[in-house]
Amino acid sequence: MDKILIKIRIVILAIVAVFFTTILINGIYYRKSSGDIFSLLNIENNNYEIKHEENTSIDNCENIMLDFHSSNVIIKSTDEKKLKVVQKATGKINEKEKIIITKEGNNISIKKDQSKRVFFIFGFNLNEKIEVYIPKDYNKNLQINLSSGNVKIESDLTLNNLKSTQSSGNFKGQYHIKANEVILKTTSGNINVEKIDSKNYGFNASSGNISIDSLEGSGNAHATSGNIKIRYKDISDYSNIESTSGNIKIEIPEKISFKFTGKCTSGDIHSDFHMDYESEKKNEAYGKIGSAPYKKINTNTTSGNIDVVKVP
Repeated sequence: MDKILIKIRIVILAIVAVFFTTILINGIYYRKSSGDIFSLLNIENNNYEIKHEENTSIDNCENIMLDFHSSNVIIKSTDEKKLKVVQKATGKINEKEKIIITKEGNNISIKKDQSKRVFFIFGFNLNEKIEVYIPKDYNKNLQINLSSGNVKIESDLTLNNLKSTQSSGNFKGQYHIKANEVILKTTSGNINVEKIDSKNYGFNASSGNISIDSLEGSGNAHATSGNIKIRYKDISDYSNIESTSGNIKIEIPEKISFKFTGKCTSGDIHSDFHMDYESEKKNEAYGKIGSAPYKKINTNTTSGNIDVVKVP
């Protein structure tokens, strides 16, 4: 038994040694001071400096595509006529780590050479952010792909399509996003947007919360493990809201006429509007509010409550 415990301790110590050795190597590589190495663990650091900057014309551009393994991305609009990308970091970056902008046909691609990317054990990365300044008159497509990192929208955007896919990180929009289609997906992270006006939308968070302060259009929202909170400005045709493990809260203006269906496997449904319940458990409800034509709202949660709130 003692030999087994000794072996277990050796394995644990080896793992710990690799853990801190990786931090040290990465810290030395980027010439970080001892107090700054912990930014490799994604601890917030505000000592960003501009390391690289590029700009390019958006003439005849139909698609702007961002593809990064591990970076925080900030999207801003600009009065300038050219697309500008600013790469900031808290430590040194070499030539292989600088962003690359390429134009091919109607597409603009913004990325780093992943084949020359430094390998980071445990997902450690340089504390870095990429600021993308998009001309205000650009109204085509924007696509963002991140393996690890946050996306932050810091200006109003008017686009044809917006699609953001993140393996690990939050999507935050503090302004008005207007587009024909908005698709936001994150495997591990939250989706939090102030205002979306879209003909079609789709929100998916495998592990995280979804919160939209003002939503207009038709579409779907799904959270596997997390809460969903949506305040509707209007509904074009339908809205499907589903959470496997989490609560759903929807706020509906009293001017909207709608048909509602809601079901909780484990939980209950509370509504400011009149609903018909299937049983005393109040875990399955139906309602027809207002007059035709009706918009359709379907809600479902396996483990969680559903709240339907009336707002002016």
